[in-house]
Amino acid sequence: MPPATLPIFAMQFSRGKEEASDYHWNLTIITDSATRTGIVHQVTGCTYCYGYERNPRQRLEHSPQWRGSLHLGSVPKDRLNEIERILESVPIDNSDPQFNCQVWTFLAVARLRQMGFGIAPGLTMLSLRSKLSEVNEAWQSGDI
Repeated sequence: MPPATLPIFAMQFSRGKEEASDYHWNLTIITDSATRTGIVHQVTGCTYCYGYERNPRQRLEHSPQWRGSLHLGSVPKDRLNEIERILESVPIDNSDPQFNCQVWTFLAVARLRQMGFGIAPGLTMLSLRSKLSEVNEAWQSGDI
């Protein structure tokens, strides 16, 4: 029997501006689809003071700021501890004014792929932005 897997998503949220380049991104692993509960991995803060944050058992109610989610694939449930160690180690560059939660989310996905997790093959920063933009358009038109 194959190991149990959990879906992983890139999620985006408005921060009061409706420009997609201003949206907050995170990675969320759904641990219980019945209760819509998951583990949120993200960087929070601001330029020059970002830090990694993990929110276990986060209820994933659709907040008014939610602008859609992109399914990236699935990860083995029995490797959650390893995934968390990997995500904790994704570099945060507080000396780079271009660094933000969107860059971190892309680097986190790339690191998981590099470590053998088969999520989002071929994804680039440009394609991630494009796909999340499409998700946002679906949200704006009421399709999701």
